[in-house]
Amino acid sequence: MKVTIELEVPDTWTGPYFPKEGMDVWGFVANFYPDYERCDEIAYEGDLTKILNNEWEEGDCAYDLWLNEFNQNIEKVSAEQVVYQRDIFETAIQGFINCIKKIDNGK
Repeated sequence: MKVTIELEVPDTWTGPYFPKEGMDVWGFVANFYPDYERCDEIAYEGDLTKILNNEWEEGDCAYDLWLNEFNQNIEKVSAEQVVYQRDIFETAIQGFINCIKKIDNGK
């Protein structure tokens, strides 16, 4: 069963885009996490992902974290990523809820 939700957005709406069909989790986060492009928490989580995927390069932030903060302990990196992702997803969901409230209030 497919459910379609139609939202009427006021002409003055300047918020982020609403979720689109096929949008993945990180697309949702990018749309609804406040100041996503300049957020330190998002960048830090990206560095954790680089470490976990073995995609770091010598001299980048992920490499420095891997050596200095986590002492090359992959379990610590994984545990830290779970905490950061939880917080990031929670903030993005709250951002989405705030957008819906703005529409409901006609703002």
